[in-house]
Amino acid sequence: MRISRLASNVLALFLMLLGVIWFFQGMGLLAGSFMTGESIWSAIGLMVAVGGVALLFAANSRYFR
Repeated sequence: MRISRLASNVLALFLMLLGVIWFFQGMGLLAGSFMTGESIWSAIGLMVAVGGVALLFAANSRYFR
């Protein structure tokens, strides 16, 4: 049980970081990729980051245990 919760937390943090990076690349604030300046990547990044937050909440919530 602890391993799956740890894995969920690590995955959630990874998704949040990845989403923030994609968001900033899509906004054109983080250069160096084909995603830079493409607004679709800012929307995808925002959805991935929100998904990571939801996973983090679900992994640490008493309701889902």
